[in-house]
Amino acid sequence: MTKTFLKAYENTAIWEGGYVNDPKDRGGETYNGISRKNFPKWEGWEIVDKIQTNNSEKEWKRELVKLDKLVQEIYFESFWKPIRGDDIANIDEKIAMYVYDMTVNHGVKRGVKLFQKALNDCLAVKEEVKPDGVVGAKTLSALIKVNHEQLLQIMKDTRHSFFLSIIKNDKEQEHFIKGWLRRTHSVVK
Repeated sequence: MTKTFLKAYENTAIWEGGYVNDPKDRGGETYNGISRKNFPKWEGWEIVDKIQTNNSEKEWKRELVKLDKLVQEIYFESFWKPIRGDDIANIDEKIAMYVYDMTVNHGVKRGVKLFQKALNDCLAVKEEVKPDGVVGAKTLSALIKVNHEQLLQIMKDTRHSFFLSIIKNDKEQEHFIKGWLRRTHSVVK
């Protein structure tokens, strides 16, 4: 794991902490943002289930170090590496951290598509980057060409609009809007 990943991980972990099983959350049961629905075979669920069953604070503390290591590993392998986080960070660390947070929050494909849409909004030649949800050579090349502060703001605006569209389609999700928007606008400054 790289230094930049660990920085991005810590930055996002603030918003993804703990065990949550909110019936209103479409992600379902999560531990530190890892959804059982999306990662049912994740090794950490065995530990979480054991702790939940035994309901022991002592056992929780004993298993926490192992669980935290498993959380970092899944975020590195399933989110940082697929978005080519280190390649993005070599161009701009803040952008890498923000794209990482979007993919943790929205899934890799959707998060990268939001990033690519924002890149296209910054570019003089529109649709230079196909919003396919994959960070490839064209995406990285486009990133080099744009104003990074402008891109960061456009990503925040794009993400903000995305959250509003979720609420428009499902009023029950309005329960989460304040936290979503706070995260959107403060996760990377």
